[in-house]
Amino acid sequence: FNFLLQVASQAGQAGRLEEALMAYNAAWTLDSESGTLPLANFLLGYRQDYSTAENVLRQSLAALPNSSYWPVWSNRLGDALRGQKRWDEAAVAYENVIVQTPHDWAAYIGLGWARYERGDGLQAAMSEFQEAINAPESHGNGQLATAQALTREKRFEEAAAWFVQASALN
Repeated sequence: FNFLLQVASQAGQAGRLEEALMAYNAAWTLDSESGTLPLANFLLGYRQDYSTAENVLRQSLAALPNSSYWPVWSNRLGDALRGQKRWDEAAVAYENVIVQTPHDWAAYIGLGWARYERGDGLQAAMSEFQEAINAPESHGNGQLATAQALTREKRFEEAAAWFVQASALN
């Protein structure tokens, strides 16, 4: 399993994406619990194949509902749905994580972006980003999301202050 992940990673970094995909798929087949996240991350990051990543994540969530990876898989499912502009479904995925793990800063950030991109406005996103800021393990990620949203709104001075805070915390 670890050898397959190493081969997949090296192939991906070298631009041999089909070889990387085959190795990640083989790792997922060999150990679906440990192989889901690397495969999903590859599909989302290198391939922007949101639909296939969604299928992988949904299969693993259904097959292994008690996995310790459940929150991470659900967050990545939200990311895959956001990549397909399925804002409402993405919001539900993130909200499900928050119900199960209320201090999951990544879920609050994902939910904030889903609401922003859906058109709920900056304040709706900022409210979720504030929840991420309040989460003990966020290490500046809530501040970074706030800065990025303010940048999108062309509120650069405000964004700069948030970027400084994010940098200081991470």
